Amino acid sequence: MSDLASHVQTPAKGSSPEVVPPELANTPKTAPLSDPVAPAIFPAPGTPEWRELNHRRAKLIDKEIDGLLTEAEREEYEYLQRSYFEAAAKANPLPMLDLEHLEQLVSLTRRASEVLLG
Repeated sequence: MSDLASHVQTPAKGSSPEVVPPELANTPKTAPLSDPVAPAIFPAPGTPEWRELNHRRAKLIDKEIDGLLTEAEREEYEYLQRSYFEAAAKANPLPMLDLEHLEQLVSLTRRASEVLLG
């Protein structure tokens, strides 16, 4: 069994699988994939667990492109996609947009185009 398989628990019929990082493997309850809190337990970018889950995500992307995902794999794929981007955004937040500076740039651009175009 791969390390990834030890992090993904087989769900009961009709429920979603759960991803459990090693540090939470012995906790009594983990967040289900459909739980909006689940991404909080997704591994941090750059860790070995992150790379392993990202490798699994890449395999599922290939299967999705080929149209070969099972329903369970589709749920796992959607969860991994969501969690991947949420964890990446949390680790690398975009800078705050400076609206005042943006308005100044728009104003300067308008004035420049008026001068150039008459």
